[in-house]
Amino acid sequence: MQIEWCKARACAKCWEEEVELLMEEMRPILQFFKWEACHWNELWKECAIEPAEDSLREGLIAYAARQASLCQALSHSFSASWADTLAFVAKINHSLPNNSYANMDIDSD
Repeated sequence: MQIEWCKARACAKCWEEEVELLMEEMRPILQFFKWEACHWNELWKECAIEPAEDSLREGLIAYAARQASLCQALSHSFSASWADTLAFVAKINHSLPNNSYANMDIDSD
């Protein structure tokens, strides 16, 4: 009986570690998309100010705006896709002590 308990505990610890790694991998991905969107927004503003031909300026602004939009969409899409996973992890981990990632909010900066 003790051997089975030890095996089950080892398996549970392994899954706990996997969940912790998953949660830690989600955070930088979303932070990157948010940073990238801000970066493209800044480039968009710079393109609007700098002197250039009208057609070139319009193209640069459109491209930067599109890239910013794509990054924001990816961030929102990933957040929505991972919401169920986060809810499931939070539900399970509320009963477990000392799990700092149980209440993690992936949308916070």
